Amino acid sequence: MITKMSAFARCFGLTQAFRYRLASCLLVTVAVSGCVQRSPFIDSHFGAAVSIINAQQIMNPEASHNTDPVLGLDAKAAQSAYDQYQRSYKAPEPSSNAFTIGIGGQK
Repeated sequence: MITKMSAFARCFGLTQAFRYRLASCLLVTVAVSGCVQRSPFIDSHFGAAVSIINAQQIMNPEASHNTDPVLGLDAKAAQSAYDQYQRSYKAPEPSSNAFTIGIGGQK
């Protein structure tokens, strides 16, 4: 009896019965995989580590309720520090050779 076989079946020598068995196994596997219950424990705690890390990075969670003025520099000192910071980018100090780190006395 001569039966028509696909090129794939001819290449690997698959019989008709084996192909039906293989197809039915694949169908059963796909059908059963839809019935598998996911892990509710893992799903319920998804993202908890990120939330905990974000909460731990807050130094004072009640800081928004503090209405006291911030203590710091007066206006003149702050303006002077800002101006020096801006000037440092306009004319940066010349850097020395990378091979002479710690040698010499240039400051």
